[in-house]
Amino acid sequence: MKKFIVKYSLLVLFLLGSPLAKAQSDIHLSPEIITVSPTFVGAGLNLKVYEYLEFSVAYGNVPVVYYNTIADIISNDDAQRRVINAAFKNNRVLRAALQYNIQGDVGWHIGMTAAQLNAEGSADIDEVLHAATGDDYTLLKDLLIALGRDPSVHMDSELMILGLHAGYTWLLGDHLYVKASMGAVKVMGSKISISTGVPEFDSIYPGHAVISAAEGDLEDNVNESGLSPTLGLTLTWQF
Repeated sequence: MKKFIVKYSLLVLFLLGSPLAKAQSDIHLSPEIITVSPTFVGAGLNLKVYEYLEFSVAYGNVPVVYYNTIADIISNDDAQRRVINAAFKNNRVLRAALQYNIQGDVGWHIGMTAAQLNAEGSADIDEVLHAATGDDYTLLKDLLIALGRDPSVHMDSELMILGLHAGYTWLLGDHLYVKASMGAVKVMGSKISISTGVPEFDSIYPGHAVISAAEGDLEDNVNESGLSPTLGLTLTWQF
């Protein structure tokens, strides 16, 4: 997914740099700032072709207030919400969007998005395993502490997110376009990797089985509950 977004973006920029593109006054490359609650805040470039078709690529992240909302959407269990918040603590998002302007530059539009989210975080081993399995792992945490080991686990997450939206575009002055939208996004696939930093635990059967079960349960929760309405606001400066 990430490679597709990058390759498609490079193709668009290559076409933009061709003599044909430069000769067309109705083709514009513009910077923009985007926020889509609760999934994205970032900046990127927008390519508009003949007023009606827009393609944008942006890079950013999911801020704290947004991934707190995501945790509330995915689960109503306090332990699971804490683990999800910890997992998204350090994240980055590459996002691509395609938009059709029904009425031209100003007016109603519809669009679709694709995003790749990568995140890292850590939390206490008993919280992570309890959130995934429902069992009590306090004794395991106490044992790791008694052995002088770090009782936290590291989580790597990769999510593929697709979305649809509709909205309206206004022109303020001569250059600033303001786009407001409503829509929905869905997690289409997730991969969550958990490691304890204790190779002996991760490699032996009981530990490996527990970790694998926790990864699977967390992925299932994200995939099954990862549907959210969205509100978006985009500022585009067209030269």
